[in-house]
Parts: sequence; structure tokens; C-alpha cells
Amino acid sequence: MIRRLRGETSWDDYVKEIQDEEKKIAIIDDCTMDGLSRECRPAISMAEMCDVLQEQRFRKDSPVPNADIRRMCHALTRSARYAPDITFITSLCIADNASPLDKRVLAEFFQRHLTAEPVIDPRKLSDGDQAFAFEYHYPHLVLRRGRGLLEDNRTTPGNKPLRSLTDITFLRDVAEDTEGLEMDYLYQATTSCLVIGHHSLRWTAYMFTDTYFSVHDDTAMNEESMHLWSEERKESGRPDPFTFGETQADTPLLNARDFWVNSAATRLRRVLQESSLAVSHICEKIDKHLLDNRALALPRSNSFKESKDDASAHQDTAKKNIAARRNALTWLNEASLVVDEVMHSLRDNVTQLSLSDPIIREMFCDGKSGRGNSRERHNIRNARAAEMADLKRRLDRLVERLIKMRARLDNRVKDAQKAVRRTSR
Repeated sequence: MIRRLRGETSWDDYVKEIQDEEKKIAIIDDCTMDGLSRECRPAISMAEMCDVLQEQRFRKDSPVPNADIRRMCHALTRSARYAPDITFITSLCIADNASPLDKRVLAEFFQRHLTAEPVIDPRKLSDGDQAFAFEYHYPHLVLRRGRGLLEDNRTTPGNKPLRSLTDITFLRDVAEDTEGLEMDYLYQATTSCLVIGHHSLRWTAYMFTDTYFSVHDDTAMNEESMHLWSEERKESGRPDPFTFGETQADTPLLNARDFWVNSAATRLRRVLQESSLAVSHICEKIDKHLLDNRALALPRSNSFKESKDDASAHQDTAKKNIAARRNALTWLNEASLVVDEVMHSLRDNVTQLSLSDPIIREMFCDGKSGRGNSRERHNIRNARAAEMADLKRRLDRLVERLIKMRARLDNRVKDAQKAVRRTSR
């Protein structure tokens, strides 16, 4: 995990990251058993996070009462911890200051997040007590338009960006002049959440997100960032990053199962929104191209009868037609690759949702003791489990739409290949 995240970054870069007081990398939010905030630290730097996690009150032998819930966004818990675009030094700091229970799970959690592995895995830990670990990882693609390329600065051991991107500007209609306009990119992103603890009312939640592609200015709408959460907290309470601000951190769900399944459903809804935007854009552009493109609609018969006496003109026209059809074939192949990329990303999530559905219903909705009263289960867990099942069906419909588009592209590729062979004779 560390090798993959570390990449080719030098130790001097890590020192700079620790000393950078301007870069805000996490939110740490501690709550009491009543759901009241004991202390919230929005938008803190790396050095500040290290200081907070090393405070005596967070240690097992602390004379000061611990927070019952810690939430961290790079990592969130009842204690909550939230952190976007996690780096090697951030993960090292979090792991080094985690509880013994958390350390048992964090290494694999980091690995799954960094490798963008689709996982939905709520489970009990096999240590003879009531310990549990609920986690999800939602890798997905987001469509953004911008004038500049926003690459992920984190690198793999091969010195490649940790998260990839695809330029899909070529999908635009040929009549649409792209010079001077913003470009279209598909960015790879992963949202991961872990809720871990020994008791349903005493737990820690971690959340890692990718926001490297976000443009943080007045024109950026509904973008996730540390800036968003810190500014929103100044104006409208404390929106909870675990639910993309749909709930308030001031009035959290105290039960670990309630909190996790609520976060899993709301974040999956966000994935559906981003995926729907990408699929609609791609399919609309391809539809328009297939309808308007004339390179594949040239007549099969000889279209140069009027130029038979002019061999040179005939030859030039033939070359242009061959080039046009080859360009069309290249476009179709590239469009097929884009469709495949989005389709496979969606299909992986759908597969995980199908596999996890019976587990979620058993662990969160069966009404066994210690899992909240029946009214809470009905209002929160059953509703969220049903919502996740519905979101899975809607994601599956996006996959079906892409499958149909892929079939259309395959047919046009075959036609284009035949056309190229005819005009090449």
C-alpha cells in the first residue's frame, strides 16, 4: 500500500507537505454519546492533524474522557475524519495514531481506496467480541469541462498519476469548433468510507475522497472540497461530508449501523448522479455523430463517373474518401474505448451491490438485539437498504444503455472496415 502511494516522491516533498500550513487536508469531528460536538476542527493542515491525533485525550490511558464518536474526513468518526486526495504522509500519520483496533483494518482499507477496488464489505471482526468494520469503496468516473488539464499529483511507483483521466473532447460534433473552448475530461475518482468500533455507540468513521479535478472558485457548483465544507460550516451549521452535506454533523445518527448505511446510500446516490451525467453526455455525442457523419454514408458504387477522363482528379478524390473513412473508423474505435471504460466502471459497482445486498439486509435490517429499536430500523436502515437496491437498478439501466450503444458502434465499425477495404481497392 505504501509503495503504491509513495511513487517517486522524495522525502523533501513529504517534509514540505507536513510544514505546509496553507494546504488544508482534513476535518476531525468529535461527538458525545448525545450527538453533541465535543470539538470540531474543520479544514486543518497536516501539522495540525498530527498534533490533534497525538493529543493525550485520544490515547487509551488518557485521564480525560475520550470522545464517543470520532469522524475523520480524509477520515471521519463519532469520531469522524474526512480527508480528500490522501497522500503517503497523510496515511502514515493516520495509521500511526490510530487505535489498535483501527490499525487491524486501516492497511487494507488504504489499499482498496488507492487501487480503486470496488468493495462493499460490512462485517464483524473475528476476535471474540462485538468489534465490527463497515466499509464501502465506490470507484467511478466524473465528467468535467475545463480549459486546463487537472492531473492527479499523486503518483504510482511507475511515476504515473494515481488516478487516470481520459480526454473525450473528440466526441463533440465535427461542426462544433473546439478551438478556444473548454475541454471535456473523464476523471477517475473513488469515495471510501470505514466505520469501525467495539460498540454500536462508540466508534470511529473514516472517509477518503478524490477532489483533485475540482475547480474551487465562484463558478464551481456542487463540487466537493475542503473549501466547500469549511465555508459551508461558517454559514449553515455543519454539513456532514459523509452524506455530501445532506445531513448535519450537529445532529448525527448515533448508532454505527445507522450512520454507515445512511452514508453508503447518500454517497451511492452521488455516484449515480455523476455517472448519469457522464453516460448521457457520451451517448448524446455519439448519437449525433452517427447521425451526422457522412464519411460512412458515401455511396458504394463508383461516385467518380464524371471524372473518368480526368485520372488525376479521380485519384485525388479516391484518396480523400479513403482518408475520411479511415478517420471515421479511428473515431468509432476511440468512442468504443470510452464506452467500455464507463461501462466496466459501472458494472463493477453493480456487481458489488448485488453481492452485498443480502449481507446488508441481514446485518442491518433483521432486528436482532443491540441494533436499535424497530422504529429506527424501519425509518433508517430498511429505507436506506431499499434505496441502495433501487440505486443499483438505476445504475444497471445505465449499463444497459451503454451495452446498446456499444452494439451500435460495433455494427458501424464493421461497416467502416468494409468501406475502407472497398475504397482501398
